[in-house]
Amino acid sequence: MIDYKFNIYRVSGEKAPELSKRAYKLLSANVGIFTAQQVGEVLYLYHVKEMPVKEIKKRFSFIPHQTFRAILRNKFNPEASLMFFEMLEHEPEMLEILFTCQTK
Repeated sequence: MIDYKFNIYRVSGEKAPELSKRAYKLLSANVGIFTAQQVGEVLYLYHVKEMPVKEIKKRFSFIPHQTFRAILRNKFNPEASLMFFEMLEHEPEMLEILFTCQTK
């Protein structure tokens, strides 16, 4: 019998946090070459961490200026933006789980 362990970190062996349906929806709302996770992280840094736009642009230097502005105006990937703001209202702790390890 094979015992598969899911949602466990390989190195530490600790159980990984479970993601909500909204989190999965946010992460799967991809448009073009930029993932919804990247869109969500830009919005997270801007709206939650209140990081200056200049610093966020340095971190995401691969995103063209026009696309970056569209993300901040919620025009680039409206589905991902909607999911982000829905999570910000109802599940802010899940946003922390999704993006805190990436922003350190």
